[in-house]
Amino acid sequence: MKPSEALLAAKARLMFDTKWVGHTPSSQDGEDCTTTALSFTVGQALPHRDQQTERDKLGGPATHYLREALPEGHRFIFAWNDQPERTFQEVLDLYDAAISLAKDAGE
Repeated sequence: MKPSEALLAAKARLMFDTKWVGHTPSSQDGEDCTTTALSFTVGQALPHRDQQTERDKLGGPATHYLREALPEGHRFIFAWNDQPERTFQEVLDLYDAAISLAKDAGE
């Protein structure tokens, strides 16, 4: 799995499997924040304990592209995610921008 594929799968997770949530990594109702969806996706792709290095090699770059896609003036995904005015569409747009960055980089 490439970072662009992990980002696409995480976006799909938020769209179809769970719901998006702010102010918490996840909820008891099965909602995920922007980064939890990605972490869960990477963990599912590489579920074995001895695959931590591979998870880091996939999750690190994928997270980097999310960070790079943040609007100007934002440095932290979780802080951006948790702003009260944040909308689900903005989260999806962030994922689209990150996927595009990853694909442009050949990842």
